[in-house]
Amino acid sequence: MAKRKESHDQNNDLGNDQNNDLSNDQSGSEEKFMDRKRPPKPQGRRSVEQLKTKTAKATPSSGAKGATKGASSKPVAQTDFEDRSLEALSQAGYFNEILFELRSGKEATVYVLEGRDGPFAVKLYADSRARSFQDDSLYKEGREITDHRFQKLRESSKKLGVPLEQALWIAEEFWQLEELYAASVRVPRPIVHMGRALAMELIGDAEEAAPRLADLRLSPEIAAIAFEQSVEQLILMLNLGRVHGDFSAFNLLWWQEKVYVIDLPQVIRISQNSAWKSLLERDVQTLCTSFARLGVRKNPQEILERVWSGKKG
Repeated sequence: MAKRKESHDQNNDLGNDQNNDLSNDQSGSEEKFMDRKRPPKPQGRRSVEQLKTKTAKATPSSGAKGATKGASSKPVAQTDFEDRSLEALSQAGYFNEILFELRSGKEATVYVLEGRDGPFAVKLYADSRARSFQDDSLYKEGREITDHRFQKLRESSKKLGVPLEQALWIAEEFWQLEELYAASVRVPRPIVHMGRALAMELIGDAEEAAPRLADLRLSPEIAAIAFEQSVEQLILMLNLGRVHGDFSAFNLLWWQEKVYVIDLPQVIRISQNSAWKSLLERDVQTLCTSFARLGVRKNPQEILERVWSGKKG
């Protein structure tokens, strides 16, 4: 039986305390991008109320002419949002209201929103100047993007005031979610990304969102099952030519006896990144280290050999 720990550090990046924060190397481009005399104060974690402006006005429902296909058919919340990315989602009719803040970290905050088909999650990335990352070039090596995608992303990021380099990082997570979900890796189903906002399926239900494995106290039997499932997901990703890059109990959710993988902007393709083997080894090490706190003690070298044996081709 799983029980939540009474407290945990919300300053981890969506559950990651493995000191894998990526460095902010965008300061020069951001100052050029912000066409203002005095750039606004960087925004990190914000409460639900802080996301709303004081002036509220009615907005048309998605049934109106020009509404986004697949968006909510209900009238959106009669509130404007100071955050331009959330406002874009609201104007497109994707949600009716923000229900609550789920989890907050250095890189992003996850909120639960009410949409047409029920609640869903939005990962709202922080203002890039509020980030405290280590060098992310290790993950970006070999990444490619089509001209069409690049042009579309450049236009949308400029419209919503997001530095292009950060927009590429956020879009990469969305694209990874699309590909992995289609290949039956247990990840949240992606919905849409706009500016700093990435909307996805809420793992959980209307009563409770799925907790991270790192936030639970599990029986030895259940913890062992969760570890086995985690290794299976790691092998499945490897056979799809992917290495997570930050694989631990802090980036794994536990819901209805199943493990779900989250936090994917740093995922690499082994065909494009020469560091993939070392990153895979690190993933196995951090997985074993994080599960040791749950009472599951495994030899990282033996698990790595098992992962290699499960790799096809």
